[in-house]
Amino acid sequence: MKNKILKLSAILITLFGLITIFMSGSVLFDLFGIRAMEGNFVLVIVFANFLCGFIYLIVAFGFVKESKFTTRLLFVTILILLLSLAFLFFHINSSGLYERKTVAAILFRIALTGLFAGISWYYITGNKNKSIKPRGNSYKLEGFLIIVFSFFSVNDVNAQTYSINQCIDTALLNNRNIKLYKQDVLLAKEKKNEAISNLLPKIIAIADFKYYTNLPYQLMPAKAFGGPAGTYKEVQFGLPQNLNANVQFNLPLFNTTILNSIQTTDLLIELSEIQKTKSEEDVVIEVSNAYYNAQILSNQLAFIDSNIINSSRLVQTTSLLHQQQLAKNSDVDRVKLQLAQLQTQKITVFTQYQQVLNALKFQMGKPLTDSLAIMKEYNEIIVFELPIQPTSNVKLIEKKLDMNYSELSGLKYSRLPTLGLYGTYGTTGYGSTGDNSFFNFYSIGFVGVQLSVPLFNGLTTHHKIEQKITEIDKNTIMKNLLSEKNSLDTKNAKMQYEVMKKSIETTATQIDLAKSIWVNTVLQNKQGVASITDLLLADNSIREAQQNYIVALINLRKAELEYKQVTGNLLNK
Repeated sequence: MKNKILKLSAILITLFGLITIFMSGSVLFDLFGIRAMEGNFVLVIVFANFLCGFIYLIVAFGFVKESKFTTRLLFVTILILLLSLAFLFFHINSSGLYERKTVAAILFRIALTGLFAGISWYYITGNKNKSIKPRGNSYKLEGFLIIVFSFFSVNDVNAQTYSINQCIDTALLNNRNIKLYKQDVLLAKEKKNEAISNLLPKIIAIADFKYYTNLPYQLMPAKAFGGPAGTYKEVQFGLPQNLNANVQFNLPLFNTTILNSIQTTDLLIELSEIQKTKSEEDVVIEVSNAYYNAQILSNQLAFIDSNIINSSRLVQTTSLLHQQQLAKNSDVDRVKLQLAQLQTQKITVFTQYQQVLNALKFQMGKPLTDSLAIMKEYNEIIVFELPIQPTSNVKLIEKKLDMNYSELSGLKYSRLPTLGLYGTYGTTGYGSTGDNSFFNFYSIGFVGVQLSVPLFNGLTTHHKIEQKITEIDKNTIMKNLLSEKNSLDTKNAKMQYEVMKKSIETTATQIDLAKSIWVNTVLQNKQGVASITDLLLADNSIREAQQNYIVALINLRKAELEYKQVTGNLLNK
């Protein structure tokens, strides 16, 4: 029995190792398109699995040779997997991307490796020189190994099921539109840093070399040289070579334009944050609509499947009645036509369902090759005592008003004088050419204060101020309009939600009633009391009731989103 268990263990761990090497290696080297199917894989975990796969093959050889190193290698493998699991938890806590199946897979791998380690220790390390007698538990262990391996070898073809909140959280993390607005926030912060940097001194190093082929002329009064008064004599000053090396600095002491720009960039950061929040709300609406549409189509598919079953039974019943000359051939054809229409409708709805799932994956930032499933039902009830907060649109217009007032202040302050400190320090060199050439340097340095007072700029500032005042009036009107509209939308959304809840209850009752009528009609048809036309009418009544339920469900979900949006609670859970 010992040899049989060790050989079985060697076979199982060899297959386990080969599968591990193939799967992890395909992900590492992107073979056969497996990387795309794995979704958000963690590279460290994949590499650890790849390493463990080769260790499993060595362990399989150890099982065959009954070598004591087998147990040690398995314990080393467990240690590697435990360290990988610790890294995975750290990765998850750091908001890293991952798949839930990764956690389950590594826990399963640790448990299975521990099982092989126990077998190795019991049959090799701890009982090397002992004869093992057959025991009933050995048969149980053998069976357990086969079951475990069978479980592992079956691929998990079921798609991961996401709730509405999980879809929204994933989209808020991965959606590309949100990432773009996050970049706008970073840009706004850098603009503020740029505005602040204008308060710091500006230092410039300047080097300038000139070689005059012809020295510049200056006119001097001829009287200075003993000539007649009222006449001038041209004179050349300077030396052919001039070299200047200076360091200049400029420091604003009082500049209202710079101070106002800093305040404006603060408001720009807040505006960018609000726009990012609005983009998140837009993503929530789009994801929710896609999720709800997928739920509707999923329920519609379930209805169609139920109708197909009923129609198939009706075809059989009608065919039997036709054989007994109790029904017409046209009745059989009509029922078969209805069944064919349902099957065609199922294909159409299923295609729409896949398209909606692809749209949902796109909004979530997931590859289209990933598997995704949704919950069939969503029974969350909104609490209407939610605090009513300003919506993103209202916040945006309020922040734009703040920016308008800040820009208006900047225009008014631009009429004030500016004061700046500046200075230069360096050296100037003069040199001649020819046999008696020389080069002499003379230092230069000065500091100064400059006051600039705007006196008249052609009324340009006045007209800019008038434009800004008009813009403020316009945005104020827009703010009041949005506030009033939001109050109206809040009342309407609450009433609409209540109506839709009652509509759901009514349509659900209609479905039950239509099903009861259909069952009774089937019985009456078997008794020869009801005709095929009555059966088809009863079946159409079920479809109509189901369609009414689906429409009511869509309207209910839309009312939920609308109420959350108009109360400013769309991102609140």
